[in-house]
Amino acid sequence: IVRGVKGNVHKKLLLQTLLGETLVCSRVRVEEPHSFCRSLPGVKVVSKSGHIELCDLDVQEDKVFIRQRIWSDKQTTAKQVQALIKRGYLIIGEMDDDPMLFKEFHEENQFFAFRSCHGIQVSTDALGDFMKQYNPNVAVFKNQLKSLPAPRVYHDDLVTIFFGALNREADWQPLMMSLNQVLSEYEEKIQVKVIYDRKFFDALKIRNKEFIPFSPYEKYIECMRSSDIAILPLADNRFNRMKSDLKFIECAGHGVCVLASPIVYSETIRHGKTGFIYYNHADFELYLRHLIVDRDLRHEIADAAYEYVKSERLLCQHYKERYLWYKNLIAQLPQLNQNLIERIYEADGIDLMQGEF
Repeated sequence: IVRGVKGNVHKKLLLQTLLGETLVCSRVRVEEPHSFCRSLPGVKVVSKSGHIELCDLDVQEDKVFIRQRIWSDKQTTAKQVQALIKRGYLIIGEMDDDPMLFKEFHEENQFFAFRSCHGIQVSTDALGDFMKQYNPNVAVFKNQLKSLPAPRVYHDDLVTIFFGALNREADWQPLMMSLNQVLSEYEEKIQVKVIYDRKFFDALKIRNKEFIPFSPYEKYIECMRSSDIAILPLADNRFNRMKSDLKFIECAGHGVCVLASPIVYSETIRHGKTGFIYYNHADFELYLRHLIVDRDLRHEIADAAYEYVKSERLLCQHYKERYLWYKNLIAQLPQLNQNLIERIYEADGIDLMQGEF
């Protein structure tokens, strides 16, 4: 989308991101939101992984440097922060998973990566509450869909059940006996598609099943969209409680009815309206049976979930929140610089105003 303004753009904005994870997270957390921000007059976007050269040639523009899942030793980080402050950057940390999962963040550097930013952006309220221990400026930007997929046209010869996730064995294993029980009752009516998780696939006691290995995002969506029911299990633990509801949003956008755990998903799903929430094995089996045998129920719930995404969870409805947050922090940059310098000196004894690191 090309936009025009009457007169000069008030102040240009450079969004420059160093990507630390490009396999899964950078697309939804950085690349898609910034593609929308780029449509605003005066906004320039640069994103790279590994190493990035600063491209702040225009002295009149505001500058934001975003570190997406980036960590390094304190001295290296301090040197980088010192250089960014001198060149007038607002420094933002981006994180969408529990940092305690990564020893590089806490065991080696005591969350220095988050204390050494002007602000942190995260994907969930739970993660935001955690980050406030280390940085007073935290913004929650929920994951959204970049576009609204076309409404589904269903083919009801077989009911297709979908499961697609990485490192979820502890989440699905307690359900496998119940799942196999239901599959055995309706085996002639069902097929199962599994992407990524070979152990889940092997544990299924059904002949009509298909395994798709780790694939590009487009293949993942294609597999999901060809399904009728998605199983979204998350066990009750610290790591899962900080995760986002993105998988439900993806399923809803593609007309897939979900059967999900209460962890994370009960905050978004309206039980019995936009999906089903199970609290125990009996719930899981009961709701799965309902969804298999009742085509009209599946379609009604999938349609309601689709309407929810259409009205509330599209990126075009939310991307300006980031832009305005960055602008608000930039307006306070002198004070934020002072706060950051004092925070690092008090906690780590590193003086960002003195010497080289």
